[in-house]
Amino acid sequence: MTNADLQVYTRYYGGNNVSAINIFVREDIVYPVMYRLRVEAGVEDMSGNATTEPYEVNFVLDLGFVDVVTIDNFESGIANWWVPQQSGTTVGILTDTTNIFSDGTIINHGSGSSKSMRLDYGWDLNASEWLIREYYGATPANFGVGKWIQTYVFGDGKNNKFRFCINDAGPGGHEVSPWYNVNWFGWKPVYWEFQSGTGTWIGNGSIEYPLSFDSYQFSYEQGNQNIGTLYFDDAKVLCWCDAGIKEDVSGIPMFTIWLKIIQIRLTQVRLSTLVYLQDQQ
Repeated sequence: MTNADLQVYTRYYGGNNVSAINIFVREDIVYPVMYRLRVEAGVEDMSGNATTEPYEVNFVLDLGFVDVVTIDNFESGIANWWVPQQSGTTVGILTDTTNIFSDGTIINHGSGSSKSMRLDYGWDLNASEWLIREYYGATPANFGVGKWIQTYVFGDGKNNKFRFCINDAGPGGHEVSPWYNVNWFGWKPVYWEFQSGTGTWIGNGSIEYPLSFDSYQFSYEQGNQNIGTLYFDDAKVLCWCDAGIKEDVSGIPMFTIWLKIIQIRLTQVRLSTLVYLQDQQ
């Protein structure tokens, strides 16, 4: 980071034919300072393809306010979460390879986390439908006037599907987000802004307050790898009022960079940046 004396922590994650670098900011970003993230030339993928130009992202915080309701930060473990097989709507899995665990290694360093939740999944290729409902069994916090839900997902890059499920006051008692294809490796914030629309499951497609959290849900995309691992951290609900990041991105297409808010306190923001390196054979 330049334009300010910010403390950052950089973590490299290696995988099969893909790798990721997460850059975590360890202090608040303040309005109206302009910040710059710069990745110097010479970064290589696992096949030796090196970048020849620097990659820069310039951004400034928009003034605003965010109210946060924590769903689970996983610091107390995963006792509140059912194993996937406990839900009667889970279908099409390989039972012996599907389970959840508390993990202290793959964590969101940007929020001061010390634990996350790990999901190992296996999809039965002979099944005709696939769904994991990873149910949150504790009494869920009421979302209040929350407008969007966010969690951090450490993706495995296998392009299978993830979505949120919430409890609402409408017919069926549930609504889901659209599906997100997990086509990234490393940490990435995934969020669902309720006014952007819903997916299709149990419910009438209309968000009706009061709201609370039901589950993470997963499905298989035919043709993709059927066995993998995902991690989750810092699930929360936010009421967002004219706050965000203005960014000016320039660089080379080898990189995909996500800038998303982790934590906002009045005019302050903390963020995590994911530099995603796809191995180019």
